Parts: sequence; C-alpha cells; structure tokens
Amino acid sequence: MTKLTLTARALAPLALVVGACAVLSPIALAATRGPSRNFNGPTGIAVGGGDVWVTNVSGNSVTEINERSGRVVRVLSALDYGFNEPIAVAASPTQVWVTNQSGSSITDLSAASGLALRVITGDSLSGPAGIALGASKVWVANQLHLTDSAGNSIPYSNAVTELNTNSGSLVRVVTGNPANGLEGTNDVAVAHSRVWVTNANSNTVTELSADTGAVVRVIGAGAGHFDEPQSVAVSSGRVWVPSANNNTLTEISAATGAVLRTLSSPTDHFDGPTDVAVAHSRVWVTNPYNNSLTEISATTGSVVRVISAKKYHFNTPTDVALGDGSVWVTNQFTNTVTELNATSGALVRVIH
Repeated sequence: MTKLTLTARALAPLALVVGACAVLSPIALAATRGPSRNFNGPTGIAVGGGDVWVTNVSGNSVTEINERSGRVVRVLSALDYGFNEPIAVAASPTQVWVTNQSGSSITDLSAASGLALRVITGDSLSGPAGIALGASKVWVANQLHLTDSAGNSIPYSNAVTELNTNSGSLVRVVTGNPANGLEGTNDVAVAHSRVWVTNANSNTVTELSADTGAVVRVIGAGAGHFDEPQSVAVSSGRVWVPSANNNTLTEISAATGAVLRTLSSPTDHFDGPTDVAVAHSRVWVTNPYNNSLTEISATTGSVVRVISAKKYHFNTPTDVALGDGSVWVTNQFTNTVTELNATSGALVRVIH
C-alpha cells in the first residue's frame, strides 16, 4: 500500500504497554482514486467529543474532522503514533483508540490535543480489528491466530483482549476454543454488562460477561443464521449483525440471545454488508459491493430507504458511525467521507 506522509503536531513521550487487538482486511473493489490531502484508504470511523475520527489504512494515518462544520482539523501520521494499517477506531470525549492490524498494536490518543498517549503492544495482540469502549475498559477483537513455538497457526486461538482505559494495562485475555466460538473474530460491541463478538470463521456471535470475561452464550452455532458475520451493534435491547456471505442482517435479543429475525430480501439491497450502526429506531448498513447504504426500521425490520445516488460518492463504503443528527460513512477507494442527515437521508456534504 502507498503511504501518505503528512505533517503532524509534536508528540508527547509514548508509553509502551502490553495489550492485544485485531482488524479486518480491506476489501479490494472498484476503481481506486489517488490519495487526497486528508484521506488515504479511509476505513474505520467513530464520533466522540464533537469530532469525527477516521483511520486511513493505506496512509497509516488518522484524520480528525470537526463534527459540526465538517472541516478537517488535522491529519496524524508521524512515526511515533505507531500506525501500521490502522483499521478500526473508537472514541470518547477524552480518548481515541486505534487498532493497527499489521502492527498488532493499539494507539491511544488524546482527543483534545491529538497527541499519542501510548502505543500498546504484546503477545495478547494479534492482528487487532474491532474495538469498543465500555465505562472504564477497552475491548479488542484479534483476528489473527496465535502461533506455537514452531511458528504454526494454533486453531481457535483468536482472542478478545480487555484493557484499562486509564492506564492501557492488560485486564484479561479471553482465548478462543471450540466451545466459545472465538474463531476469526471480527468486531466487538459493549453494552451494560455484556460484550458481543462476531466470529467470521465459526459463523457465530459470542456473548461475554463484561465483568468477568466469562462466556455467557454462543449464538448461532449450527443454526445457519450467520455466514461470515462482520460487525456488531447494540441498542435498545437488540443486537444487530450483518453477514457478508449471505447478504443478511440478523437481529438478536440482548436479554436472551434468541435470534428474533434475519432480514434478507431484494428490497434490502444488501451486498456484502460489512458495518452496522443503530440509534433512534433506525439501523444503517454499509454495502461495499453495490456502493450503497441501507436504512432499516429497528421496530419493524422494513426498509426505510436505500441510498446510492452518485452525489453521495459511495465507493466501497466500509464503515458507518452516528453523530449528532448525522450519519458518517467512509469510502475506502475514493478517499472520501460522506455525511448524511440521519432523519431524511439527505446529503449534507462529501469531505475530500
């Protein structure tokens, strides 16, 4: 991948902390547009503290956008950040956490200054992908297998890593095994006292206790509900999971783990759905193969709208995040970010 070199602000001294994490591989599709001044392979996106944060997997950088104005505040790309194929990002009003897939590390940033607080590495991190923030913990899904002393891949060795948000220190590692389904872990979500993890290789969703890390249940094993489940989002007692291989969106009860329904019809226009975001009785799903965004009613499961017009500049829409009245989408191969009105679906702006 071509690296985009940009000037970043001076960095504070970094702290090295042992941790773990994992990340999804970029999807190769469509014609690629050259890197812009602000984006180079934008993939992950998160909103927090009045800013929008975007990871650039090809540029080894992170772009900060003012949520209200859409103005690019800065692009962080100095070597001291430790960015190495940054894929996913999670943000709070004070901290921004980035997973580095090839670097098998996590970068913790100050949301106020953009300075690096620490780069977290260690044996517990192996291709970190999805990342989610709880009240005082960070949860990371590690996509790559661990290896034995001979360098051989260990089956079911995908791990979920829990870190302390204040210190970056390791809290625990939940290692995969055939019983807990952690195999090909893609994404992670946290709500209340539960953690949900999607497993692309075992076609399951694993529910963990956020307090102890113990497995609560494995959802979907042998039931055929999932086929390469990608991301996961939780809202209002429901868990939503898109599956890329069978073009579906599955709704799960957060209380019981029961599958409530699986959505898949021509009107959904699901095509390799990768990411999902939920808020205010609406569910948004990115479709990178047909360059569209599907909006679903969380109440009825019916399609509200499918957004795909040329003016939106969707081209391999990879990730979606919700802000204050807006929906934000990264377009990996046109190096743009699209902002939509969350109520009407109308285009607000395209940021280059």
